[in-house]
Amino acid sequence: MLEKRVERLEQQFKELTSKSEMLGNQLNDLHIVIESILSNTTLFPQDKANVEEGKIKYLTDVNEQMFKQNIRLRQFIENCIETQTIPDHKGYYEALRGDE
Repeated sequence: MLEKRVERLEQQFKELTSKSEMLGNQLNDLHIVIESILSNTTLFPQDKANVEEGKIKYLTDVNEQMFKQNIRLRQFIENCIETQTIPDHKGYYEALRGDE
């Protein structure tokens, strides 16, 4: 009976040792993957400046488009007031798109 317990403990010890080695290997693999990801995502200051410059240009373009839309909508509404007509969906849509 004592021998069976010792054999079972030895077997469990072997299983735990192999599982520990597997976990260590997986941990090393994950460490390598994390290091490669971190090294690839690090932006240099020049790249960061280019990204920021691109964002600023995009937002400036969008702002200009919205400003032009507001001007067209205001002109459309002023025209409706002057001609005493009721604005319709088609007119609003055309004013937003710039189809005049």
